[in-house]
Amino acid sequence: MLEKDSTDKDLILSFQKTQSNKTFEFIYDRYASFVYRKCLLMTDSKADAQDLTQEIWIKVYFALDNFRFESRYSTWLSRITINI
Repeated sequence: MLEKDSTDKDLILSFQKTQSNKTFEFIYDRYASFVYRKCLLMTDSKADAQDLTQEIWIKVYFALDNFRFESRYSTWLSRITINI
């Protein structure tokens, strides 16, 4: 059974297989502040950073099936954040 301390790879593979909201929640909890901090640095606005963070996580939810482990998950997530 997956837990919060499971590896990124285990969580992502599990999500890709099951589409479990609980599994996505583990991923979100692990990286939410990472995404928010990047957005805050780029916008210098808490409100804009919060809006962008929400938009990014919606994008990630629907794109996570396409993650192919060609890079670290944090690198992939950072690229999505910067692109949005």
